[in-house]
Amino acid sequence: MCKCGVRRKLLRKDNYEESMVINQDIDTVYEIWREFEKFPKFMKNVTSVVRKNNNLIQWVAEGPFDIKIERGTKIVEQEENSKISWSSAG
Repeated sequence: MCKCGVRRKLLRKDNYEESMVINQDIDTVYEIWREFEKFPKFMKNVTSVVRKNNNLIQWVAEGPFDIKIERGTKIVEQEENSKISWSSAG
């Protein structure tokens, strides 16, 4: 198990940023992070993630009071071994 450090910052009421330090080589971490479909295995409230195409991803999560939340996201920027940025879609 890796040791991780998490840092969170609220940028605006509707814009949230989170960063994490993971003790692993960047190639491995980036490849895992690109596999959105596996997020339910390690993200507690995420129940499913389906890639619709190269840039569109459909997320389903369990919200407060067991409310089902569905959200589409669009990948807006990718830099290999550096970052993946996405925003809400539709």
